Formats: sequence, structure tokens, C-alpha cells
Amino acid sequence: MKFKKVVSLLLFVCMLTCVFPSAYAVSSLNQKKTDFGLKFDVNGNFRIMQIADIQDYHNIEEGCLDLLSLAIKEYHPNLIVLTGDNTISTGTTYRFKNTIQQFISTFNGTPFVVTFGNHDSESGPSRADQYNLYVENGALNFDNNFSSIDLNGVGSGCLTILDNKGNNVAWNLILLDSGTYDDNGGYGKPGYNDKKSYNNEEGYQRVVNYVRTVNEDMKSFTADGDYAPTLAFQHIPLHEFYTTGIVVPCNEGDEGAFYSDDKKVDIPGYYRPNTDNPTVTGNYLESACCSATSTLELYKAFAEHENVKGIFYGHDHKNTLMGEGTYKDLDGTEYKLVQGYCKASTFKDYNDGNQGVRIFDLHLDGTYDTRMVTRSDLNVRILGENHYYIDQYENNSVYVSDLRASFNSRERHAVSELTDAGYTVIDKDLNDGSGGDYIYLGYKTTSSKNDAITDIMLVKGGEANKTRTEVINGKNVVYQAVTSKDGTVVDFNKGCGGEYIYCYYTKDTVYRPITSIAIDVKECMAEYNTVMWYDEPALAADLNKGAKGDYIYLHYKRYGKNVDRELEILDDFTKRQNEQIIKDNYAEYYNESSLKALNDALGECSAILNAYNESLYSDKYGPAEFSAARQGVLDALDKLAVDVTLDPNGGKIAPTVVAVVVGTNREGVIYLNELVPENDDKDYVFGGWALSKDASDGIYEGMKITGATTLYALWTYSPSSDTDTENTDTSSDNTDTSKDTSTDTSTDNTDTDVKAMPGDVNCDGKVDMLDVTALQRIIAKLTTHENMGKNSFKNSDCNYDSYVNMQDVTLIQKYIAKLVDKL
Repeated sequence: MKFKKVVSLLLFVCMLTCVFPSAYAVSSLNQKKTDFGLKFDVNGNFRIMQIADIQDYHNIEEGCLDLLSLAIKEYHPNLIVLTGDNTISTGTTYRFKNTIQQFISTFNGTPFVVTFGNHDSESGPSRADQYNLYVENGALNFDNNFSSIDLNGVGSGCLTILDNKGNNVAWNLILLDSGTYDDNGGYGKPGYNDKKSYNNEEGYQRVVNYVRTVNEDMKSFTADGDYAPTLAFQHIPLHEFYTTGIVVPCNEGDEGAFYSDDKKVDIPGYYRPNTDNPTVTGNYLESACCSATSTLELYKAFAEHENVKGIFYGHDHKNTLMGEGTYKDLDGTEYKLVQGYCKASTFKDYNDGNQGVRIFDLHLDGTYDTRMVTRSDLNVRILGENHYYIDQYENNSVYVSDLRASFNSRERHAVSELTDAGYTVIDKDLNDGSGGDYIYLGYKTTSSKNDAITDIMLVKGGEANKTRTEVINGKNVVYQAVTSKDGTVVDFNKGCGGEYIYCYYTKDTVYRPITSIAIDVKECMAEYNTVMWYDEPALAADLNKGAKGDYIYLHYKRYGKNVDRELEILDDFTKRQNEQIIKDNYAEYYNESSLKALNDALGECSAILNAYNESLYSDKYGPAEFSAARQGVLDALDKLAVDVTLDPNGGKIAPTVVAVVVGTNREGVIYLNELVPENDDKDYVFGGWALSKDASDGIYEGMKITGATTLYALWTYSPSSDTDTENTDTSSDNTDTSKDTSTDTSTDNTDTDVKAMPGDVNCDGKVDMLDVTALQRIIAKLTTHENMGKNSFKNSDCNYDSYVNMQDVTLIQKYIAKLVDKL
């Protein structure tokens, strides 16, 4: 047997101690980073996407990449949180880096952070090295931040989300490396196994102290000095998932029952979701593989101040269950904590067939909404483990058409047998270093796509059959064995004592044509695919397996690029009728021009699909056409518009109809301050737009339109406008006096250092209807804040959203009417 290097899976983690300049001068945190560039938008929104258990090898399934890409494009998260088992068995650092770059590429520049699960330890590089590679590829570096406590684990720490002003911490996120396995069996817990300088229990206690310290220290950064609302994430569930009333013991055969003694120490038996707990939602489709021993101190550390709004896990691929559990101490103290799952996104490991991600919408008041988004929600169509590839045409003209092997005890005879028959020989003995016969592989080429080899497989053991039939996408695909000159099926370990290895190829058009093949002692070759074992598709096939000598791998390059996803999305667009799109997803009525654009784009997609139905390898369509057709539909969906009719209600405005975009990525917002009518009667000032002719209040700036709408101009009687009219009609001297008086008053207000007072638009030291009129005139662009006084804009922004609009007018009116106590 030959000797090969063994990649150790024993972890040793070198703790990263990161010292950052402080954004604020605060005692114990004066050297810790608080600003990660994450903050709420001006509307008070911040969205997180949790991705759990990608758990794939170095060639990530296209379905998983589809799921992530479409979810991110559809939901536009502000932050992505990877909660462990991100990879598995990638082997070398090169392959690990290649793996994470594949799924990071789907993030489209979205900030992301990463912590780890039990399987991440099987990926070759140490957890510390993995973390550094994530950071090198764009991850935010939060590891062990915000505390002087030295933590076991990597990807443990916290990061902050600032309010929409960027001044204070609005939310805090705690991420914990939940470890791997307990020394006594079952799964471990945070602080376990990942740093040898502490024993397991000491490491765990450090994590508990860290959570308590962060909760206390973070108060210095919040606007009110109180505990920051917090979400926590880790891979393996806390032990208390079973003991706090989210699931309850039951009998075998009860509805929803699962046996829960899977790698656990003290929670055997059957459990089901607690139907008496009104907070429990989601699916419980497998037993919860939680920490094997109690994590009660950590549970209490999360729950004791009620600022941790929930802790969310991955690990158990099918579960979406969440609910609030309660632990009652001996002294009667109750500790309540929401615990929940994010189901797996993996297409490689086990799942329930509807993979997904979890969305969190955070609010500035410390509340949040959360939901799962699944493959079915996103219309991700998966064709199975073997994907159906359609060619994107390049200018290739040569394809591999035939393979033959030769073997002989003399090298020159093995080579000449191939060259004499017109084969190009790959200059590498496939038994190199292992003894036995010399074995060489040769190939022929063709300019015809129809005669091209499209797939190659390598098989260990079994009978030397000349053909194999595999079912791929419901189709029987016949593979031919690579034989020698006399038709003998060649064992690629012939004469060296290793395993029987046979090579097969097919010309079926289920795959794209192969343009070149190569052999290398390295497992990976740039721009080439590696032939994997048929029965172990995650492992590269070593042609010397079980024998002495070099590693030897067979590589191939396919013609063009994979456009399977492009074609599937085009197909999906054509199958969804316009009427269904309108009915299910968007506004009730669209205007004619935007609907025509959508029909035209869908028609172009149909033309491409029809061409492929007629001829799989049509030269008419290439990469540019595929990309343009798909983008055309996306653009058309994104620009669907409804007509909004503007009724001046006695005034004048042009145009009378405006188009408001309400498509897939648009809010359907109408910007009212850009639509200002005129009125011949100067006694009235435009007060905004209303939904009826006789309305007393205008609708607010940024109103969302959901269908064809008529808006009516709202006219407000203005005493100041009446005074101006009388002064204008007086003699020229009086007119000048009126102008001078107006100017002087404005100047006085501007120069006087009037204290800021919410609602005091005209800066006269009180809030009354004159301020309502003044703000309406400003919105109608009949005057400006500068003409009112230096604090006018600040006083006008009554809802503190950095905008001045009809919402602020309404708030001032409510204050005057004593419907609200303060502004």
C-alpha cells in the first residue's frame, strides 16, 4: 500500500484578539469597536438574514446557490449571519477558500458575519484559519469583541447596529461558537473543545461571564442607558430547549412525536411541540440535537434582563420550531427566553425538500418580526443531484470524441499502441510509482458537437461491464467503458494490487460537450472539473487508489458555461401568466405601457425556449441573449406602474395623470412634494393631496400606492395669504411697507436666538395654527424655512425622521387639538 498524507481533524484554535479604536469614550469599552457600519435606515428598518447549514463540499450544489442568490435579491438584507456547518470535508485550504467564495459570491456585497458548528471542524483548516479566510473574503471581524474575557471558540463575540442617526446602539447581536462534541458523548456547548488552554467547563464559564458582561457594558452605548435589545445566534441548541416548555414529553405515536435520545445524556424519550404554549410556531420534524449537558447558566445569562429577544439555531436541518420557554428558579424567579430554528439551506445533506433562510426585521422600539423564506417561496426549481446543463455558446470548435487506454509491461509499446491508432496520448503513466503495467490514456477529437463526449465517470470495484446505464433527470443515459485496442475493459490499477478502477463515458446530450481532458497529481486544476468517484461524489477519484505511487487525478473542461439556472428562470417566467402575476403579487391595475413592456420581455424569453425545444444546440442564442432576456423580464417586472389621477379640485395642475411604479422591487411610493397644483383664488393654500374631495386631512408624504388611484387637492384657508392680498391691492407705498414689514419680521426671526421647540415652525416661541399654515406653505414651496427662522426645519421635523412633510403637519394639528401630549 502507498503512503499518503493524512489530514488531521484534531482542532487547535488560536484565539484572535482584536483591538479596535473606540467610536465612543466609555470606561471598560474604550478600546473596543462599536461601529461596524451597520445602522437602521431613515425609515427605521434593519433586516437580517440567517443562513444555516450550507454544509457542502468544495463543489456546492447549484440549488443552494440559487436559493441564496434569489433570497438575497428578493429580500435585500442589511446583514447576513452564517450560523455554522457552513462547509464540510473540504480538505485543503485551497478547496476551503474556493468553497466559501462560491456562496459568498451570492451575497452581492451584503455585509456578513460567521460563526461555527460541529461539522466546520471537518473542513481541513482550523477554525481560526477558517475565520481569517472569511474575513479576507469580506466578513465583518467581530471575533471576541466588546470584552476583555478570553473566550474559547472562534466566531464568538458581538456586533452592534446603530440607530438611524448613527449615534447610539439600537440593537446588539451576540454570536457564539457552540463547539463540537462533549468529551462524554453527545454535542458540546459554547466554550467546549476549541481552545486547549482551558478545560471544557472553564471555557463554558467564560462564555457565560462574557454574555453577562456584554449585557451590562452595552448599556453605556444606548440612548437611554438601558440594556440593548439583543438577538443571539449559535449553531447547536441549548440543552434547555427541552426543559422550558417549548416541547414536552409525550408517548410514541402521538402527533408530532420524535424520539429525542439522539446523542444526549439525560433527556431520553419522546417529545412533541407544546400545543398549550401559544408562542410555539413552526415545524418540529426531527428531534432536537442539543447540548448533552445543562446550559442553564448560559440560558439565565441570556434571559435575566429580558433584553435578549431570542436565540436562534441551525443544526437540526428540518426544524423551524420557535417559541418562548420559561425556567422557574427555586426562589420563584422566572427566566423567559425565545428559542427558534432556522432550517438548513443545504442541498447536499439531508433536508425536508424545502430548504430556506430566516428573515428578521428589527425595529427601533426593540421589537422584531421573523419568518422563514423557503425554496418554494422563491420558486427555485431543482432538477435533482445531476443538473441539466444547456450550453452557452463560445467559439470552441474542438471536442473530445473518444477515449482509449493501453497497458503493457514496456512503456513504449503502451504509448505506440495508442499513437498508431491516431490517439493523442496524455503524457502520464496512470500506474506511476505503483508498479504493475504501464497504463496510458489517449483521446481523439472532433469538430462536431453531436459526436462529443459529454460526461466521464470513475467506478471502484464491481464487474468490468462494457456499458452502464444511469437514470439522469428521468432519462436512461448509457455510458461506455474505456477499453484497450482489443475491446478489453481496462482496470486502471492493472498489475499493481490496488482497487479495480474502471472509467466510463457518454455522448448523451444531458451534459455539455467536453473540450479537453488532463491528468495531474494535484486534485484541483484551474478552470477544470475533477472526475469524482461515482459512489462518492464528494471525493476526487485517485486513479492509484489502494496502490503505491502518486496521486493521479483525471480532469476535464466542458464547453461554455452553465446556464441551467438562467434557462430555468426564463422557463418559470413564461409559465406564469401575466394575469396570475397581477392577481397574486402586485397591484390590481397596471397602465398600458408598463404591461406591454412585460409582455414583450416574456415574448423574448419564449423565443429562446422555443429555439431550445427545436434544437438543443441552437447557435442563435448565446450568453448575451440569455442574460438580456432574463434581465428584460426582471426590469419589466420592476417597472410595472399604476396610473394615479390628480384631481386639482378647483385648482390647476399638469399633467393630470402620473405613473407610479409598484413592481417587484419598488415600494409604490408617490412623492407628493413634487406634485403641487396652483389655485386662482389666493385665499387658499395647497395643503397636500387627499383621497376624497371633501377630506379635511391630506395623505402623508411617501404614501404607498397599491392600485389605480385618484388623489384630490386639499385647499386650506390661509389668513396670512388674505392679509398679503389686501396689502398688495393698496397703493404702491403701502405695498412697499408690506414687503418691508414682511422682510424685517423674517430677518428678526432669523437673527434672534430662539430656543428650539418642536412644532414651532415660524419660530415665534409658541405652537399654534400659524405654524400649521407656515409648514403647509413650506411644503407647497410658497416660502422656505430660512424665511421663518434658524430653527424652523428642526422644529418642523416632529417625527424625527429627517424629513419635513404632511406627517409633521398632522402631528402639529394633533398636538394643538390635545390629541398628543408632546412633540
